[in-house]
Amino acid sequence: MSPTPDELRSLGADLAAKLAGRKCVVVGVGNDLRGDDAAGVRLAERLQAALLTPAGGEGAPRDEQPVSCGQVPSPAHPFIFLAGDVPENYAVKVADLRPEVVLLLDAAAMGLAPGSCRLLRAEELPPVPGVTHRPSLEMFAAFVRLDCGAETYLLGIQPNLAHVGISDPMSPEVETALEALEPILIEVLSPSPEPASPGEGEGAGGLAHRSFSEGG
Repeated sequence: MSPTPDELRSLGADLAAKLAGRKCVVVGVGNDLRGDDAAGVRLAERLQAALLTPAGGEGAPRDEQPVSCGQVPSPAHPFIFLAGDVPENYAVKVADLRPEVVLLLDAAAMGLAPGSCRLLRAEELPPVPGVTHRPSLEMFAAFVRLDCGAETYLLGIQPNLAHVGISDPMSPEVETALEALEPILIEVLSPSPEPASPGEGEGAGGLAHRSFSEGG
């Protein structure tokens, strides 16, 4: 069953090497109505529920207003967008945050077993038959690179191509992949403790991440 333990270990190390200690924006991409093509959005929702939850609190719903400790991403405060199948609509918003690295989460047909995962540069993105937002990802990455110099990576999840039609359910393989990827990304994206500045008060708490839903 994909992803394999070795695949997950390698992926976790690769993600940590590219994201750890850098200003990061995460963008979940996909069509909610097309089964496995929703993988990126579903994974981003899982990250929001985990990372936007204060101790003892409830997970933030998808349409909740953004909350953050700061107004720009930092190594301790990555931002999360739910872009749906219109990632190009978020290019300016992402670039305005001046990140160092952008991580796209999306389904990608890589000729692998369903549920397999790979970390790719955005320009290496292969097409998924029947899905229309792939060219916009390339434009998104090009714009962000030119505007703010950020590197853009794609965490691609191999869909079961029998599960990308309108109203198709998500395949068991991709559901399993999302369950396996969630703790890896939470570990990589979770804020590290930051030492308080001299004279800084104790009231600088709050949520360590900011989320934006489709159309927000």
